[in-house]
Amino acid sequence: MKNSGISIIVSFLFLVDFCAAQPGVLQISNFGGTPNSDITQAFINSWTLACASPTPTKIVIPAGTYMLTGIDVKGPCKTPIEIQVDGTIQEPSDINLVQKGSDQWVRFQYINSLTLSGLGVFDGQGAAVWKQGGVAWEKAMSPNTDGIHIGKSTDVKILNSNIGTGDDCVSLGDGSRKAIVQNINCGPGHCISVGSLRKYTMEYHVAGLLVKNCTLKETDNGLRIKTWPSAPGTITITDMNFEYITMIDVLNYKTLILTLRSLMAPCYCTSALPQGS
Repeated sequence: MKNSGISIIVSFLFLVDFCAAQPGVLQISNFGGTPNSDITQAFINSWTLACASPTPTKIVIPAGTYMLTGIDVKGPCKTPIEIQVDGTIQEPSDINLVQKGSDQWVRFQYINSLTLSGLGVFDGQGAAVWKQGGVAWEKAMSPNTDGIHIGKSTDVKILNSNIGTGDDCVSLGDGSRKAIVQNINCGPGHCISVGSLRKYTMEYHVAGLLVKNCTLKETDNGLRIKTWPSAPGTITITDMNFEYITMIDVLNYKTLILTLRSLMAPCYCTSALPQGS
């Protein structure tokens, strides 16, 4: 009987030690997220737990293919969160299954210290709608197809990624500060851009941007600063640096500052340029 009791105690201590060795790691499978299934609710549930955790937490999505109809998660959270994606996350090819009411597929807001890491892929499966013809849009908002859009955020790093999309590969909106975009392969897509800016009265200045070691291949444009003409907003862009940029078969590689007359008819600046340095 004594030996049996010791065995139970040792096993219990081993279990406690094993749990302590891996604090704050949440496997998506523990929330019902399995390959070849919709992990939207599983991700929301894991995020809710991670956001409330008093210690740093990592959410792990392992190798495999998963469907995500759309998420819009918000902070503030108590401690840093890392999301490690090693699988392929796909938006539904059936547009009727895509999350309604949001102009973005994956969005994070009001969060400090968020890291998105891993060797995975976010696949919007845009080809499924390219074949649609005879479609007329009237007073409707199309989802934003920027690869990554940053706004009103500080100390953001976008590193070591391949981005192909129908709009800007990376866009840095108002309030972007101390942002680094480095080692990015962009294409197909529009470009790497700052903006669009000055569309609204209350916009925040942009400062401290570094775009470095990036390659743009077969994109519509190279690097752009986009503003709205005769717009109510006034904004300043300072301390912006572009270093070691490679452009291959880029259509408008000389365009830097662009004024948007409308979404369908852009025009180049012909008067005073936006204030910047």
